[in-house]
Amino acid sequence: MDDHLKSREQLLTELRQLRAEREQLNHLEAVPDQIFRLCPSGTLIGYLGGGGASPLLPPEQFLGRHVLDVLPHPLAQDFLGIVDAARETGALQTLEYHLDTRGLDEEYYEARCIPGSHGEVLCFVREITERRRTEENLRTSQQLLTDSQRIAHIGSWRLDFDSGTLMWTDEQYRIFGYEPCEMTPTLEVFLAHVPPDERETVAADLFSIATSVEPAHCEHGLIRKDGALRQVLCTAHAEVDGEGRPLAMVGTTQDITERKALEEALRTQNEQLMELDRLKSNFVNAVSHELRTPLTSIMGYGEFLEDEVAGPLNPDQHAFVNQIQRAAGRLGNLVNDLLDFARLQSGAFKLMIREVDLRGKLAEVLGALYPQAQEAQVTFNFDVSEAVPHFQGDPERIGQVLTNLIGNAIKFTPPGGRVDVSASVLAEGVRVEVRDTGIGIAPRHQRKLFTKFFQIDPSTTREKGGTGLGLSISKALVEAHGGRIGLESRPGEGSTFWFELPIVPPVSPCDAKAVCSTAPGSD
Repeated sequence: MDDHLKSREQLLTELRQLRAEREQLNHLEAVPDQIFRLCPSGTLIGYLGGGGASPLLPPEQFLGRHVLDVLPHPLAQDFLGIVDAARETGALQTLEYHLDTRGLDEEYYEARCIPGSHGEVLCFVREITERRRTEENLRTSQQLLTDSQRIAHIGSWRLDFDSGTLMWTDEQYRIFGYEPCEMTPTLEVFLAHVPPDERETVAADLFSIATSVEPAHCEHGLIRKDGALRQVLCTAHAEVDGEGRPLAMVGTTQDITERKALEEALRTQNEQLMELDRLKSNFVNAVSHELRTPLTSIMGYGEFLEDEVAGPLNPDQHAFVNQIQRAAGRLGNLVNDLLDFARLQSGAFKLMIREVDLRGKLAEVLGALYPQAQEAQVTFNFDVSEAVPHFQGDPERIGQVLTNLIGNAIKFTPPGGRVDVSASVLAEGVRVEVRDTGIGIAPRHQRKLFTKFFQIDPSTTREKGGTGLGLSISKALVEAHGGRIGLESRPGEGSTFWFELPIVPPVSPCDAKAVCSTAPGSD
């Protein structure tokens, strides 16, 4: 009876032991390590399983074999080195290594050895290929970030609110004039490098940023370690938890000293150019007014001579007087352009809005330019739709635009050429086109053609006359009416200049001068 009870208890004990071993095996299967036992001589005497793929051979092929017979020789020596070190020191020893996979990507492993009983050593081997790749990618990304910050001269930082710890990147140290880790950054250290007269404002800005999840900016001075004053741009925002409580503040610091210096230089240069432009406009205005008085006298006395008020003229004298009149008229047009330009620049220009008869205005301009066309041996073709209505505008200024466009077409069309002038109806306005068979305009010049004083070929302009202001004035006048102006041209195929005007301009006469004051300089 007693023997029977004893056998039963022994059986129960063995069952409990087997259950415990099974649980241990289940735990081992969940571990990503392969676990081996090595005897003092370096022979593999046990395999305890594990969830990872074996970096060696199947267990039945390496049990009972020496490490030197299983691993490549250099690696086997390193492996035995950490085995001996674990046995001698009684401490954990670690080795990372890789195995040749015959042309495939290398696989990396980590072996950890701890001493066991009776001189044995337990070895835990884990594949770490993915970890190594992740670490390598992280190193590459970190190096890329470091290089980018160094090139852009932008440092980054993080201030933890709970611990008060301030972390800087290497470039952040360099912006402050220190080598990385030369000093320990704190909020107090940071503020100490801000000029005294800006310190309070910067501290207030940082306090405001600390509660904002949206990035905010702050420009301020920075006193470097060597005493040099720099200008920096700080951009930062708050990190918050799930309930919106601020945890930290993260941001960047960019050295913008050179940029600020360049901005200041450009601002100064722009002010100087504006002053020169103002002086030029004043000079043009003054000279134009001074020219008008003697020019009026010349033209008046020329008419007296032409009408033979002082006595009869012979044919040669009539020819001389006609030449004087033509030259005076040309000079008069130049003076008028300069005066219009001065008015536009100063804002002293306004439209006189009333009804415009476009057909009648075109006929008037063509009649005035007919002698010029005859002299240039250029023919006109006039085509205005019967549907073109009368509209609201400044008839004199629209006539000035027509004179500029048609006059240019005549000047730059060779003898035997043709200038076609047409007008048509748009949905809410009218369109006028002036097409010539002249020399055409290269694409690189077309965008600049409506800017003040622009001349494609100054020598040609001197030969044919003009100030380089006609098209810029025309653009200003058309835009003052709420319209637009443009051209289509190809070298050697002539040009088509066009403008479109609304039936009713969107501005009153007193508002037009504000529109025109900046128009000549616009593209």
